[in-house]
Amino acid sequence: MLILFSNEEVDNISQIMESNTNYVVLPIQGCTTTLFITIFKKFQHIDIIHIAGHTDNSRRNVMLKFVDSNMRFEAFKRATHSHQFSLAVLNCCSTFEFALGNKIPNASTCILHQDLVLRDVAYNFMECFFQTFEHTKDVHPSWDYAVQNSNENPPRYYCILPNLNS
Repeated sequence: MLILFSNEEVDNISQIMESNTNYVVLPIQGCTTTLFITIFKKFQHIDIIHIAGHTDNSRRNVMLKFVDSNMRFEAFKRATHSHQFSLAVLNCCSTFEFALGNKIPNASTCILHQDLVLRDVAYNFMECFFQTFEHTKDVHPSWDYAVQNSNENPPRYYCILPNLNS
């Protein structure tokens, strides 16, 4: 199952992934923190999470913005702790800072963005990524294609892969 949180970006990725029978895409828009937490309690297996939205970094701590409140990284980890994601994509401003420069602990691979990301950059990058991923089911060529076709110069996306030495 692929869970997406946002609006236009969700629609675009949903269309790309709709022909892939390996994933059920659950697009959620205008999400509250309660709904976010409930989804992770109700669905037993979520393989990929993709969050596209906004962050708030007005109080020195970068937090994910929801319609009712903001969520710190520790609360995010508690909400998602019972899942093991093959891929966690946080396509919002400053998600690298939100994750404190680390990968999401329960995700094999993470894609995060450092500092501000413009909407057209975010949409373009993720569309390139998921167009390739839909066919290959592999993060590596998908990442390479998205980076090569990024309209952000220099690209400030980070792909944090599993530590193969541990």
